[in-house]
Amino acid sequence: MPRIKKILSKQNLAQLPVLITDTGPESLYFNIKQLSGVFTGGRNAFLISGTSLLKPNTEVLIEIIDSNGNSLYVEAIRGFIEGGARLVVVEVYENTPRGSALLTIVGTARIDAKTNTVLSNEVTQSPNVRWQKKIIIEPKTKNITPIRIKKQPEIIVDELLLTGSLLSQSVINTAISNITLKPKSVLNKQKGYIVVVNDGESIQFNSSHLTPKITGSLTLQQRTYRGTIPATTESIEITQIHTASLNLPLSLLNASKSFTDTNITSSVDNSVLNITPIKNGQYEIGENLYTASATTYVRAAKSITGSIQYYHVSESSTLTTGSILSFAKLRIIDLDTISGEIFRIKTSNRQAGSQTDFAFVADTPTRVGELLITSSTDQDDREQPIGVFNTLSILTASWYAHNVTGSGIPDTSYSDDTINAATHISLSRDNNYMLDAGYAVTTTSSYFIGTRKEIDLFPASEYTLKFDSYVYTTSASYAFTSSQYVMDVYLTGSAMVGDNIFGQKIASVSTKEKVAYFPNKTFNFTVPRIGNAGLRFVINNGFWQIANISLKVAEEYAFSPGEVTITVPNTTQTTASLVFKTDLFDINNNALDLNIQSIPTFFSGSRR
Repeated sequence: MPRIKKILSKQNLAQLPVLITDTGPESLYFNIKQLSGVFTGGRNAFLISGTSLLKPNTEVLIEIIDSNGNSLYVEAIRGFIEGGARLVVVEVYENTPRGSALLTIVGTARIDAKTNTVLSNEVTQSPNVRWQKKIIIEPKTKNITPIRIKKQPEIIVDELLLTGSLLSQSVINTAISNITLKPKSVLNKQKGYIVVVNDGESIQFNSSHLTPKITGSLTLQQRTYRGTIPATTESIEITQIHTASLNLPLSLLNASKSFTDTNITSSVDNSVLNITPIKNGQYEIGENLYTASATTYVRAAKSITGSIQYYHVSESSTLTTGSILSFAKLRIIDLDTISGEIFRIKTSNRQAGSQTDFAFVADTPTRVGELLITSSTDQDDREQPIGVFNTLSILTASWYAHNVTGSGIPDTSYSDDTINAATHISLSRDNNYMLDAGYAVTTTSSYFIGTRKEIDLFPASEYTLKFDSYVYTTSASYAFTSSQYVMDVYLTGSAMVGDNIFGQKIASVSTKEKVAYFPNKTFNFTVPRIGNAGLRFVINNGFWQIANISLKVAEEYAFSPGEVTITVPNTTQTTASLVFKTDLFDINNNALDLNIQSIPTFFSGSRR
């Protein structure tokens, strides 16, 4: 999600009555340097040093009005002096309107430059001089402003050990088409497969096991939808003893062409039953498929029952088993810039104490990754997101739930189910509805669902929490009756301050409806200090389901993220302490003059 947009109220400086109009190209009074005629996306900057023509200690007012008549965010950076001049930063976001903008700078002059005479005391009691310049705004153009860093970045290093087996290729022969099953490798670690059908188009296959011996049939999973929101993307599930699912974007079906009141027929071109060719798209079920029953809306896409029988699987290569692969996981923090954008990061390393040059390891763009992930030893010795509940094991290993009644206030010990067994609530996975969701098995009106482990957070970074949620009020014979159904989200841990027993509130979702669906809710937040924190979804009334929970560093086009996580293979160093070094570059490959090195970190290394 983009960053929180900074806004300013209009000052209307262009209409302010003044005595002097400054027409100098770089301003006779304000002495402006490094001002480009084009502001691109991100943080743009220029310098104001002023001259002796201004009244001492005059307040300088700055305003930029875009083509829609709105004020852009502009800030004179406090305490940042460059060549005796103050740095002024202008933020241009991706949705800032493109076109001409007007920069206006106003201050108080003590001397009239034309006559070289000292102005009377009467006219120097308020702003009396104005300088203006037209600026072209190009929000989709990459930022070329010189990079200025707020503080020295740091590198936090951990060794990540991944174990398992890698497969080169297998072929599945089916009654309809010949399908090639290729493993998807991420950093030399298998994370699922790519399924390629005979027309050459590919789809991603996510698997929780490493051996692709799949039997059974390929069927479209039936989903039931509650609420007035139309169904979105269907999914395919391979039914077999190994847990597996197929994320298959199929052909777009038009609800007005081939839908009946209760069924999706197979008469549409490129339909499910024909399944050839497989193309990008999604299923779309129109509002006309929803019928009301009391306050609950239910409609199932029931007729998608086509299947493909797999005859056999033949492996084209042998498995390499028992290997341990070593990776360096680098979390580079304090990357937020005052101006400009860090475009890429070069990583190198050497053994601690060595006098040799640093050896090149990787060159990566500044991209953010998922923070809600397992460690390398949690789930099948692989890192994977814990907010995507495609298996029950991910849900129960990484999340927990408890009542919130009386003294049962959340604390850090609640992740140990044995300590607080009296208020412990079971967690379940539900894939019957629109979400592969997790929920607490309880009719308690107030409870919470939290992460078992806390993650490190940093005050210089802005973070984005994103999730889907679904609430209903009736289950079997139990029904909630309330004027409001609320789910609040808190952070709790050492990164938080304050006296709220739940921690720092960062999000809230509520409704008065009996059934409601909230897709892709996003919330940005910062933390007040360095520390760790866990998530807690605190529920007041209603049966709430949550899914697709993601926590990342906030991203905005042409802005540097506050931090970046890079995972690079360690193929050469064993039982050694390593020092990592990073070099930061702008879009034109100019390197910052910074010495960013980690403290020595011990690596056991790869073993094959």
